[in-house]
Amino acid sequence: MTESERKSETLEQFIERASHANFRFAVGNPSRGFSTTWTAFGNRSDYYIGSRSFMGSQKISLHASGICRVALTNRQFDELAAEGLTQPADRAIVKWRRADTPQAGAQHVASVIFPTDYLGVIEQPRGSYRKPLFIFDAAPAGQAVEFGFFFSREEQSAIREQYLKIGQPIVCTTLESGEHVTVVAKISEFDKAYLPSQAQLDKASGTVFSRSALDNRDELPNLTATFWNDPRDGDALRLVEVGGVTLRRTPSRHQSCEVQEVSAD
Repeated sequence: MTESERKSETLEQFIERASHANFRFAVGNPSRGFSTTWTAFGNRSDYYIGSRSFMGSQKISLHASGICRVALTNRQFDELAAEGLTQPADRAIVKWRRADTPQAGAQHVASVIFPTDYLGVIEQPRGSYRKPLFIFDAAPAGQAVEFGFFFSREEQSAIREQYLKIGQPIVCTTLESGEHVTVVAKISEFDKAYLPSQAQLDKASGTVFSRSALDNRDELPNLTATFWNDPRDGDALRLVEVGGVTLRRTPSRHQSCEVQEVSAD
């Protein structure tokens, strides 16, 4: 495709083309800051979600078997042993079973949430023609943009009105199993109870995934982190991305974590 043809591509054509590729998305604007870039895609009858920053180390896996996980990748898991670090007993940090996909209606399986007060990336993320990127505007202060992932069996034309009661359906992926995974975006008030308190962070035990994490440094500022709930079987995962995180070495040489709201000019 020539440059002039690319410029004349309509929004509908862009969405159609992007719908057949990995769904890459981010949230933010120059005045508030940005999230990291996320990608979601189907592979046969499984579905995967992850941030480009984290995909080499961990990802969300929604399997055809119904077993869902937030887990370390095989590569990250093997590298722990190679560096002489402790491997957890299981690659899965969180594991639950999603509810069966209904014949009518849809089942909410996971949400990824981007609270505006915690957007921490300064540089605007970039896409390309072969890897299109949707950048969604940040929500107003105190609110968040949430991407819900819904499994269904009905055709999208039959279920669209139900999704519109929740938010805006963005893209749909049809898996080999015949299930459809629809991403629905909405803006909602952000509940800070989704985040751990500083006291909880101070008490939390940590696992070092790289020997160089705090090499010759007492702290690492301006990091981006993810926090999630521990869903029971049949419930939905709720994962929140947070910028402005500081990882700090304490006098006891344990690592502590501090989360602050990201101020905007």
